[in-house]
Amino acid sequence: MASAYNPVSKTLFVPLNNLCMDYKVVEQEPLPGEDYGRGRMVFRHAPGNNNNIGRVDAINVENKQTQWSEQRLPYWSSSLLATAGGVVFGGDTNRRIVAFDGVSGRILWQLPLNSQPGGFPMTYMAGGKQYVAIPTGPSLIGNRVVRQLTPEIPVPSRGSALLVFGLPEADSR
Repeated sequence: MASAYNPVSKTLFVPLNNLCMDYKVVEQEPLPGEDYGRGRMVFRHAPGNNNNIGRVDAINVENKQTQWSEQRLPYWSSSLLATAGGVVFGGDTNRRIVAFDGVSGRILWQLPLNSQPGGFPMTYMAGGKQYVAIPTGPSLIGNRVVRQLTPEIPVPSRGSALLVFGLPEADSR
């Protein structure tokens, strides 16, 4: 997942997933249009993370200090979007879109969606109003992690969509 950068605060927002994986190549006879092997992935919780997998770090690029870090149980499934208004958007495999305050890391808003957020959130203006759009849908790796390490999180089998949210005016936030 891609990081996001706010040039005003000189902060880089980095989505991370803290876990371990054992990978074994399983050889097979070549088939037309396929590669010569398949992999078997077995995920494990990383030591010392209290079984929290997903994390977002805000790093000041001038002094290289972490300003805040948000750790959560679910795998982080989307890239991040940093807005000029100081809000950072992204999502996890628990089907949540999350809006963070870019300075403090405080969660301003979160909402469960039809499926897990993925890809790249984006923002645009229309009719004088700002909107945030985020794609959702199943993730091959994210779903494997969820099934192996966080079985309490339901995995939707389908449900790809592009969801759009209108943002409130800056003074009403």
